[in-house]
Amino acid sequence: MRTIPPAETFIINKLDEMQPNENRPPTPKQVEEWMIEFAKMHVTEALKQASEKVTMKLRYDVHELNMNDDWMEVNKNSILTAYALDDVE
Repeated sequence: MRTIPPAETFIINKLDEMQPNENRPPTPKQVEEWMIEFAKMHVTEALKQASEKVTMKLRYDVHELNMNDDWMEVNKNSILTAYALDDVE
């Protein structure tokens, strides 16, 4: 299910893609662009996971007799834990 490669594999793939059959290091600008691309991949996946795993909860101050559209709130912890930091490798 995992579609984002580890950082080392990502860099190796980028080197093969951008500099095939060459034995020279990437420029600092290339490394910067690759790091940004890698981060965007993880942020995109994190947001996707958060949107799929978000849960709602009853507000703590709601009384059953006064229920209206404001009686639920997003469980913020469900968003903050939706994408494990261990997924970034």
